[in-house]
Amino acid sequence: MKKFLCALLSLLLLSSLGFGAFAEDAGENWIDVDCSAAGVTLMIPESMVFASQGEVDTLASEELGYKSGVYYTYLGYIAAPYDDYINGTDPEDDYAPLLQVIALRDNYDSNAFAANNLDVDLNRATSLGNIDDLNFYVIIGTDSLPAGFRSPYTEEYEAYLQRVPEIINNSYFYEPEDQFAGSAGNPVEFQTTDLYGNIVDSASLFAENEITMVNLWATWCPHCCEELPQLAQIHEQLQALDCGIVGMLEDGDDPEAVQEAIGLLADAGADYPCVVSPENRDDIISTSGLPLSFFVNRNGEMVGSPIDGAQVDKYYEAVVDLLNGGIESDIVTDAPGAAPIVPVYDAPSIPGFGTTMGAVNLGGVKAGVPLASGTEYRVICVDEAGNPVAGAAVQFCSDITCMMAKTDENGVAVFDVDPGHYTVHLLKPPAGYAKDSTEYEAPATFGDVTIVVKAG
Repeated sequence: MKKFLCALLSLLLLSSLGFGAFAEDAGENWIDVDCSAAGVTLMIPESMVFASQGEVDTLASEELGYKSGVYYTYLGYIAAPYDDYINGTDPEDDYAPLLQVIALRDNYDSNAFAANNLDVDLNRATSLGNIDDLNFYVIIGTDSLPAGFRSPYTEEYEAYLQRVPEIINNSYFYEPEDQFAGSAGNPVEFQTTDLYGNIVDSASLFAENEITMVNLWATWCPHCCEELPQLAQIHEQLQALDCGIVGMLEDGDDPEAVQEAIGLLADAGADYPCVVSPENRDDIISTSGLPLSFFVNRNGEMVGSPIDGAQVDKYYEAVVDLLNGGIESDIVTDAPGAAPIVPVYDAPSIPGFGTTMGAVNLGGVKAGVPLASGTEYRVICVDEAGNPVAGAAVQFCSDITCMMAKTDENGVAVFDVDPGHYTVHLLKPPAGYAKDSTEYEAPATFGDVTIVVKAG
């Protein structure tokens, strides 16, 4: 159950006549953008989401690294038309943040921002309050607009910036949600085969180690394959602690993939066991992306918290933490951060800042607020005549994890994920079609990617 932030905000918030009166009088629809992994649900005016000139962009929110105690999401603006953006426009010179929401645990990992290639200036942050040891901050706008901004995008960005106080005033702040909460203690039982067809029983597999890290991976997942050499090294380190790694191949039902996996493991020097994903894998742990690693004790019970995505710098730490009796707590081994000194950030050009007080919204989703009609990414495969291509395997990747799906009879594969930066590939065309190594960029705030599959 969400535990909501109850503190009063000394800055940023409009008077009690703000959002409620505006929404009812103007009849505007507001869209809730779920950033629950960062402890916030952003309420955004529908007119901003469907920008008339540029593109509004949000991040697929998450904790920045395993047990970093740093949670982050943003709402930004891209000064480029929709068609240019989905065709691969590089937003580096055309992007500016509208707001960044940061939540920091006490003694958070101060290296988390840099490790995730995020340039976050806490000197520009304003405190929103706290829930126990979790402190919320917001950074508004930017010091200066990038060179790519020009009319009419500059004017639209500035108009949207005026609405940031409304957004903050009506968004929800709460304890970040863990998709794997409650998994610790669950039994992990299965029977499967290794990559050579030998029958493997989970009980005997886990009995070999005090703690076993089970790494879910697939040959079609580039992040999975790239981390194999590091996993080989970590396994060797863990063996000295009476622990180890077991790979679980998600595409092990494909004989060609099994042979490819054997070669990839050999090239990486990975001599840890690898098994074919069992039929009951979804009952053990559910995930939409790879890689995913979870931890099992000698008794075959899940322990600790799974690690979602390729986070090779945290695997060894997680096992050592569990050996030392660690639980799902906020422990960091990198440089711990102290609570930042929060300045009074004055933005005189934005009405409502530093002038009024209000309270953070409490309790679930605001009644009467409609969900966005387009809340999914679709990859559409068609042939050169525009006819749908069914059975094409497409790959959908963030910076640390990948998903795979096959197109249906309409040539469509759907990915139900948070808005963010994703790349798309044609992983494997159906029979009669040619391979295509082109990398496509998915739209920032949901939408379609169309791939023309040529005859081969």
